[in-house]
Amino acid sequence: MAQAAGFGGNVAFTNGYVANVRNWTVDYEADSLEITDFADAGVAQYVRGVKRWSGSYECVLDDTTVTVAPGAAAAAMTLTINGSRTLTGNGIATAVRYSVDTQGLAIVTVDFQGTGALTIN
Repeated sequence: MAQAAGFGGNVAFTNGYVANVRNWTVDYEADSLEITDFADAGVAQYVRGVKRWSGSYECVLDDTTVTVAPGAAAAAMTLTINGSRTLTGNGIATAVRYSVDTQGLAIVTVDFQGTGALTIN
């Protein structure tokens, strides 16, 4: 089995700054709702609740591209792993952070919230 290297990754976000992407993360989770009752003899029981996904990506800022504003309308996103595997869905930018250091690069980090299903291929 071949491991997936990160150097082929990418982010495509219709509403977002995606030049010079260095890394990205996605958190995909579901609630678990407790349904324990007296008949369960002291052993907790759960059912699956709502699923959600969110994440962030980090880019080296350049002087040619305008960054996204938080709260813009949901837009298509594709996050690529190693050039072939993808996570796709619609996302909303929820925060944009700029980081500037005299000893380093200017960085912009975009946090996003998924809306609707996340498809993993």
